[in-house]
Amino acid sequence: MTEEQFAEIEIMMRPIVNQLANMVARAVVSRTTDGSAMQVLQLSVLETEPIDGAERFQQYGLSSVPLAGAEAVVIFPGGDHAHPLVIAVDDRRHRPTGLKDGEVALYNDAAVKILLTEDGDCEITVAAGRKLFVRTDGGSTVAVATKDDVDSIYDAIKAGTPVPNDGGAALQTAALASMNVDRPYGAATLEAE
Repeated sequence: MTEEQFAEIEIMMRPIVNQLANMVARAVVSRTTDGSAMQVLQLSVLETEPIDGAERFQQYGLSSVPLAGAEAVVIFPGGDHAHPLVIAVDDRRHRPTGLKDGEVALYNDAAVKILLTEDGDCEITVAAGRKLFVRTDGGSTVAVATKDDVDSIYDAIKAGTPVPNDGGAALQTAALASMNVDRPYGAATLEAE
């Protein structure tokens, strides 16, 4: 084959090579719209190429709204930038690091994290000063007692003065008053460390 024939083949292949090169790109999330069946993102693929209406595919059973500035991987079927599909979004600013092999973490930017540990435990971390709630089927929420709540109950009972023949009502009242949560007594079963 001559050099001229190679040059002709290269010219013929250039559109295909360009199309293949334009099928996958990294992007930065500018805005997220979460009101429809499929989440839609506005992206910046290149400094000169803003993209509106990129559908974001998420894993079934998990959904999130990425913050502006998060990074995305976007594919363009056939190299056509008219219908972008976002297949992954990550945010290195907030991703927890140092997980062990086999561990899974669900997290957000407010330092809330659910960690499934390598040994089978489930650790839930809430942001400082915040509470952990359990929502019932009926939609009401019940606060879960923290170690600080249990410690304050212990301290209230320890400092309390028993009242003869009241069946422990005074101690119960003191213990409940020491808790900083709004829930009916006995609404949750707790296990303390």
